[in-house]
Amino acid sequence: ATDRRALAYALAFSYLGWLFFALPLYFAGQALGVPLSALLVLFVVPASTLAGLAPSPGGSGAVVPVLAVLLVALTAVSGTTATAIAIVYRVTSYLVPIVVGGAAALYVIRRA
Repeated sequence: ATDRRALAYALAFSYLGWLFFALPLYFAGQALGVPLSALLVLFVVPASTLAGLAPSPGGSGAVVPVLAVLLVALTAVSGTTATAIAIVYRVTSYLVPIVVGGAAALYVIRRA
């Protein structure tokens, strides 16, 4: 906290990470024809990740139902549409980085 420059960098990267963490939900809504406001997306994504902190069996998928409930409660979309948006969001925000990261790791291992 004594280095103001490092604190500014940390804050900037924190906000940038938050933005990139929320963008897939925005684009999932766009892909399904549901315009979601940026402010709503920036609120719903961190709020839904709190469901991941709940002690539940691994892989139980607590985030998708909470995300769908939040979308239904805060927008005018139906439950099925909200669930579809939540599933598309989770696929893009969870599985795609794993696949891309795994491919990058294999590339680095083979190159070394």
